Amino acid sequence: MLREGELAARANGQIELHAGIVRVQWDLPELITADGYAVRGRFTCNLRLLSDPNEMKMLAEALLSTRSVVSVADVIEHFSPSIRAAAQHHAPACSAEEMLTDIGRQNFTSVLLEAAKPIAFVSGLELMPPILLELDCPALGQQRFAQRRAAEQAEQLQRSAQLLEQFQVIRRSAPDLPAGQILQRISPADQAGLLRSLLLASAATADRLWAAAGPNLIEIPAGPSPTPRLIPLPGDLGPLRSVRGSAEGWLLLGGRGGVAKVQPDSSAPAPLYRDPQVLSQLGFNGAVIPPRGDRLWASHGEAGLVCWDLDRPDQPRCAIRPGSAQDAFASARNLAVLDQDRLIFSAGPHLMVVLPDDSVRRMGTGPADILAIFVQPQRIVVVREDGQICVHGHVDLAETARQTRAGRLSAAGALPWLGESRLLLAGVDGPILCVALDDDLTTQYASAHLAPRIVAGSAARVAAVTSDRQRLILWDSWLGHEPGAQLHLAAVAKHRIADLAFA
Repeated sequence: MLREGELAARANGQIELHAGIVRVQWDLPELITADGYAVRGRFTCNLRLLSDPNEMKMLAEALLSTRSVVSVADVIEHFSPSIRAAAQHHAPACSAEEMLTDIGRQNFTSVLLEAAKPIAFVSGLELMPPILLELDCPALGQQRFAQRRAAEQAEQLQRSAQLLEQFQVIRRSAPDLPAGQILQRISPADQAGLLRSLLLASAATADRLWAAAGPNLIEIPAGPSPTPRLIPLPGDLGPLRSVRGSAEGWLLLGGRGGVAKVQPDSSAPAPLYRDPQVLSQLGFNGAVIPPRGDRLWASHGEAGLVCWDLDRPDQPRCAIRPGSAQDAFASARNLAVLDQDRLIFSAGPHLMVVLPDDSVRRMGTGPADILAIFVQPQRIVVVREDGQICVHGHVDLAETARQTRAGRLSAAGALPWLGESRLLLAGVDGPILCVALDDDLTTQYASAHLAPRIVAGSAARVAAVTSDRQRLILWDSWLGHEPGAQLHLAAVAKHRIADLAFA
């Protein structure tokens, strides 16, 4: 009785044969072709033992003369020298490209069969279909992949150039049309690629990213592996709460002790604007210099709004406190310049404005707290924690539109784009979404971290601070499928990250 894997056995002068068909396989060693490529192969076919007495006699002479049992492995080894020799003789006569074609594979199969048939004929065996020859050339495969990739990239570049030209033609013909509305006129299948091309084209300008952590100002340079640089600060600001840029190149740093106006590349003393009445452990969460250029305004979660003359840093010009007779507002945040004479800020769910006479007026409210305010050339965009995006007019701040492009948000920022900006919406349970009000395209910046506390954008980079305020996540602005860098800033500064700004 034959066991599994046995094809024939001799016992008591009798030969017992396997009655069925078995599948046999030969691995071909590395074969060097005429053009120097290494090809690997596998030759497979069916095999059966012939029961004719003469065939059985040849089987006994070829395979049972030195053994009592013939296994599948014995038969494979019996054929191997001839099959491998034929393969090694055939390969140098063909190029790898030729060998891997259907015709080349068929010719190679015929060569191997011609080498195996005489062995089968004198061994009482028959080779049967299906007969299969598998060939693989890793080096050639890599070369083909590289060629296809290069062709695809060339095609993409050509398509991107065509789309950019189409975009520019529309923009030249309608200069007042927002960039998002032009993007909306492009085929939906091409919009994401065009946006990437436009972002990449505008990213040539070097950007400077600043972070505030404890008493430290940190610069994060551009590049694939940026090394944070700690910048010592003069004076006694205490722990920093905010960092903002100004049009003149200054950084306005809000701390517990006041606001410092710092020129990062200068050794000149930095004036420190103090408010003696502020005894809070909190710091100033934002500061701006209005276009007139003679005053500095800052917002504080407990102290309200404080204004100084730029040439008199030791004593505020005026202060508007929460709950004062002037206006009973809550924590002041998101301070921004509205126009030549007015400022805008938020107080919980309320939209507030500072008028030319330094009084404060409530201009609108909503169902959720305001996360961010973006002053754009033609409108004011207000983003709330519940994901609502509200559009307000410049003059009277009346709400003109409202839409929802995300769920509940943990942070919001802006990505500069062609003189306008797209919104960066950081959700509590997903990637950072990049949207605009004038088109329906949504892209994203993905990472393993959820619910970032701060998000900011520049022409070249997008940055976010993780929910524990310890790590900084960076993406190229045109490439959001994974971060380009992750920095543990808290380990560098020995303090958690309080704020982030491109300036």
